[in-house]
Amino acid sequence: MWLLQAGALLAYGSPTPARARTARMAATADAPFWFDPCLEFGLDEPRPDAGTLPLLLVLPGADGSGITAWMQFPSLAQEYAVRALCVPAGDRSSHADLVALVSQEVRSVGEGRELFLLGESMGSGVAIDVALDVPQELSGLLLVSPATGWHRKLGYRILTWRDSVLVPVLCVAGTADLRVPAADEARRFEREVSRCRCVYVEGAGHAGATDDRLDLRAELAAWRREVIEVSRKEPTTAATV
Repeated sequence: MWLLQAGALLAYGSPTPARARTARMAATADAPFWFDPCLEFGLDEPRPDAGTLPLLLVLPGADGSGITAWMQFPSLAQEYAVRALCVPAGDRSSHADLVALVSQEVRSVGEGRELFLLGESMGSGVAIDVALDVPQELSGLLLVSPATGWHRKLGYRILTWRDSVLVPVLCVAGTADLRVPAADEARRFEREVSRCRCVYVEGAGHAGATDDRLDLRAELAAWRREVIEVSRKEPTTAATV
């Protein structure tokens, strides 16, 4: 179960307009909803028509906001149609409910387009289960500060990944994450997933892995060029569950 604590949105250093506005948005909603963070928070710049761009769906961590990576959004929006999921404070969706919700969204918006799923922290667990549910609909999976090492305590399903997994993975972890062993999890994915690239942000903590020390747009471009494009030329095998 994920709960968005509105106060938690203001807990990471100085309050930002983005976090304050997300708190107000979440306070007036009673169910998870998708939004364009660049348009919502005035971060928008001239960009190509979103209908012509690959989709990037962002799944939040425990705070439910979907804006931890807000410093990356203006740059990403130049090459992706970015949509973030917000989970309001009053929502009581289970992990399985969120997996079903995101899987349905992927099915409904992804037909005929490249679609990438980005899971932050605990959202990485949802992202993984969605990738296992609808791998044929996804072009790639991004795991940022993955909290998947806590799966037994949290009670959600993290299946063991093997070399036959269908979805390419990009994992981003801070080397100074004291909240979860994100770097250890990144190394585990690197060992267990054949089409996996890991980026380690030196000195970054849990929420800092997507601050200005990282150029996520450039990392995505390199990953797509060096991992995804190469893998498309290789024979595809079925996923092992």
